[in-house]
Amino acid sequence: MHLSVVGLFFALFTLTCAQISSINYGRIVQNLSPQDPSQKMCYGVVFDAGSSGTRVYVYKWECRKTSSTPRLQVSEQIPEKSIRGGISKFSSNPNAAGPSLIELINFAKGIVPSEQLSWTPIFLRATAGMRLITPDQQAAILDSIRKTFRESGFRFEDEGWARVITGQEEGAYGWVASNYLHDLIKKQVDGTKTRAMMECGGASLQITFVQPQDPPKNKININFPDINQYVLYTHSYLGYGQDQARNEVIKASIVNPNDDTVISPCYNKNFNSTNVFSGNPNLRVIGSGDATKCAALIKDYMKLDPACKDCSIGGNYYPGIPEGMSIDGLGSFVFVNQFYNFTDSFSANALFARVNDFCSSEWSSVQRDHKVDEFLSTRCFSGIYVSQLLTSAFRVDPDTAISARSKIKDVTVVWTLGSMLFDMSTLRCSPGTEDCIYDDDRYKKALLYTFISVLSFAIVVVVLTVIIVAVRRRQRQRMYNRV
Repeated sequence: MHLSVVGLFFALFTLTCAQISSINYGRIVQNLSPQDPSQKMCYGVVFDAGSSGTRVYVYKWECRKTSSTPRLQVSEQIPEKSIRGGISKFSSNPNAAGPSLIELINFAKGIVPSEQLSWTPIFLRATAGMRLITPDQQAAILDSIRKTFRESGFRFEDEGWARVITGQEEGAYGWVASNYLHDLIKKQVDGTKTRAMMECGGASLQITFVQPQDPPKNKININFPDINQYVLYTHSYLGYGQDQARNEVIKASIVNPNDDTVISPCYNKNFNSTNVFSGNPNLRVIGSGDATKCAALIKDYMKLDPACKDCSIGGNYYPGIPEGMSIDGLGSFVFVNQFYNFTDSFSANALFARVNDFCSSEWSSVQRDHKVDEFLSTRCFSGIYVSQLLTSAFRVDPDTAISARSKIKDVTVVWTLGSMLFDMSTLRCSPGTEDCIYDDDRYKKALLYTFISVLSFAIVVVVLTVIIVAVRRRQRQRMYNRV
């Protein structure tokens, strides 16, 4: 009996310590710390590996001594550099993926002080372009990139530091970036007072916002331990980025698969070119410049169900943006805002009026008026597409102003800022290593909690043992008395 009690004590004691340890190490500050305490500024590098190119951003903040969300320096322009072509193009030659990023790595090295490279974290987050290839192809490309990052001189620890993120994560990070720059990610601001975010890239489309009621589907939790926790509705529509959608709408205009020419209402009047449709580069596309017909084709591609009040593209659950909530548009929304000469915002109605005039213009005159614009041929479609996303897909009032600024406080509004902010708020490293720092107050509380918990448990076990032993003795005494 005594042995079983002792065994139970040690088993429960070990389990309790393990549980307490795991809980507390999650709460104790575990952030990368500068090896030189005199350093005031810390840096972080993040790669946005998109479908059409890769861009690197170098963020900085005042080095922290406690567990807290870093206050990114947004009073000056964030250094960034890009290269054309997404890393998914290396699916047939994955070993070349890592070396292709050396130019961007060297750019980051020119920003971060050399003495700080070894403890400056470097991340890569790949988006929709990589989601379109097979898992094996993804793994091979990422292995090459991880090898290059480990040899870069920057701090690169875990495979998770270079990975393909989900569409939900991309949407959530974009939401964080937008609201952080609007100074809305703080304790004093209720989540319902934050802004909704739409982002349209080349291959995917994201929408994210706080719902007053907990959404039954398509939700993600974003927790900043020292600020707030946000439950977001977020959904990513793969294949509904601007480039993918344009390609599919052209495809829908093809009457006979054997035709070598197609007339598309989504291009300027008398536009005439090949190398437009990715399904057949030799297909000649001729524009008719009819914005209304193009909008109808786009709505068909969206597969909307008018009878479903809580649905959007493809019948996916969508509760609607809460009434009165401000909306930020990123990606294609920003490009449309700039090209159609709006200031910082536009409504769907105002946009469609300008798009309609532009699309009906002769291609030759458009080329004459816009000589330097490599994306000029796509401007007609992009304007119509954004207007239909607002009114048809997400049921935004056509007269509601959508903010579509490329920068807030001179900082590019891009999801990588949200990714860096979240990563550095939740980053973990092995306890006891030189580059881990601990919040003294939390650490002392954790130790005290552990001590009290174990001591209390030990007292309970001892008391129970004494009671059991006493009961057993009485039972034996009664047996002897009977004899």
